[in-house]
Amino acid sequence: MAIVGLRITNRGRYADGKTFGEVGAYERIDATVEYAVDPGNEANLQIIDLNLVPKAVDGLVHFTGDLTLLKPTDDSKGNRRLLTDVVNRGRKRVVSTFNLADPSNPDPGDIPVGDGFLFEEGWSIAMVGWQWDVYRSPTMMSLDAPIAPVRGKVLVEINPDRVEHTRLLANRIHKPHKAADLNDSNAALYVKDWEDGPSEVIDRNLWRFAKATDDGVEASDEHVYFESGFQKGRIYHLVYTAEGSPVTGCGLIALRDVGAFFREASDLNPIDGGLEHAFIYGVSQTGRMLRHFLYLGLNKDERGCKVYDGMLPHVAGGRRGEFNMRFAQPSGQ
Repeated sequence: MAIVGLRITNRGRYADGKTFGEVGAYERIDATVEYAVDPGNEANLQIIDLNLVPKAVDGLVHFTGDLTLLKPTDDSKGNRRLLTDVVNRGRKRVVSTFNLADPSNPDPGDIPVGDGFLFEEGWSIAMVGWQWDVYRSPTMMSLDAPIAPVRGKVLVEINPDRVEHTRLLANRIHKPHKAADLNDSNAALYVKDWEDGPSEVIDRNLWRFAKATDDGVEASDEHVYFESGFQKGRIYHLVYTAEGSPVTGCGLIALRDVGAFFREASDLNPIDGGLEHAFIYGVSQTGRMLRHFLYLGLNKDERGCKVYDGMLPHVAGGRRGEFNMRFAQPSGQ
C-alpha cells in the first residue's frame, strides 16, 4: 500500500509568488506522510528487523515522516518530472545546489531560489525526511521509524577536538540509542591514539552514564560522563547495551515510496495527473545512501514497478553507511 496518508501542514506561494519563465509561479507544500508497508512483500524483505515490528490491524507496519514539495502552481506547465532530494542530515540541499544559491543565505529554514534553473525548467522537487536520528525542527526533516523490540550492543565513536567531560551517545548532535542499564558492568570504554592503533580499556569506575549540569553530575541514559575528560585528538569507543532499535531501513522505503507516489495520479497526490519520470539526488552521506538503495535492489515498489529512472550520488566517497542495520546511526561517517 506504501503511502496511505498525506497530512498537509502548510501550503502557500513559493518565493512570494515569483514567476519562472513560461512555467509561472510555484507553490510550497509541507506535509507529514503516512507509510504502510507489508513486511512480507518481496520489495521489503531486505529491510532489517521490519518483520519484527508489531503490525497494525490491517497487517501492515505504519510509520510517518516529513515531506516538502515544490511544484508549479499550474501543473500543466511543469515538465512532468520529479527530482527527489535525499536530505543530508535533515537539511534540504538540492535546490540550493542546482540553482547555484548564495551559500551565505541567513535563513536556514528557507529554500532559496538561486538562479531559478530548476523552476524555469518545470521540475517538481520532493524533499524527504528519511533519518530517524535527526531532531525535528522547522529547518530539519526527520522520520518517525517504527521500533523493533530487540536488545543488543551499540558502539559510539567519540573524536573530541577539545577536552570534554560529557558526550551525547550519538554521532554529532543526533538522537542516541539510550543505554538500557545505567549500571551495566559489561559496558566498556576504549581509547586509542590513531585509527588502527591498539586500544586500551578505561577503568569502569572512571566513567558513567551521566551528564554534567549546573546542579552537578546527573544520571542520563543518553550521555556518557568521563571525570578526567575526553582528550582532544584521541579516539574513544563506547560499547554498551541498548533496547528497542529504530528500523533504520524504513528511510530507504520512504525514499522509494515517495517516488512511486508522485508518479501515479491519485486523490492523495497534490500533483494533478501524477508525473511521468522521477530522479533522485543525494550529496555526500546521502549519495552513499543512494548506492546502498541501489545495491539492495530497492528501486521497485511493492507492485514490482520501477520507481526512479536515474539517480545522482554527488561527492559520495567510496563507502556505504549505517542505513539498514540494527541499532544503526545513519549520520556516522
